[in-house]
Amino acid sequence: MNNLSGQNLGIRASSGYKAIDVVEEGEYTMFGDLRLPSLPSQWSVQQVMAWASQNEATPEILGLIEHEKLDGRTFLLSIVDDFMFPSLGHRIRFRNALDSLRKINDETLARLEETAPPYATSSAA
Repeated sequence: MNNLSGQNLGIRASSGYKAIDVVEEGEYTMFGDLRLPSLPSQWSVQQVMAWASQNEATPEILGLIEHEKLDGRTFLLSIVDDFMFPSLGHRIRFRNALDSLRKINDETLARLEETAPPYATSSAA
């Protein structure tokens, strides 16, 4: 469980291909038409596939994500050159969307660290 519960942070991000409203609602975020966990690095393989399918991924890319079991964490570590695209335009739009997704993940992690309770040490009596 993260510290975003109950907050509506109203973040907007652009995927490069189309404007996507990203509105955080508790532990889930609307990524365009998809309601996914707020932290992309915690996505399942199926959630990565759903996001990728709306952001220029070809059937071959979706198959690769599934076959290689790219969950959110591993997907965010991938680079666009890991995938084949039918055109330069597809490649550029997918790269922009993936860059935006990484930024959203980094900003969410930073907010979680800011709102985390301080580390408590136990002192011996």
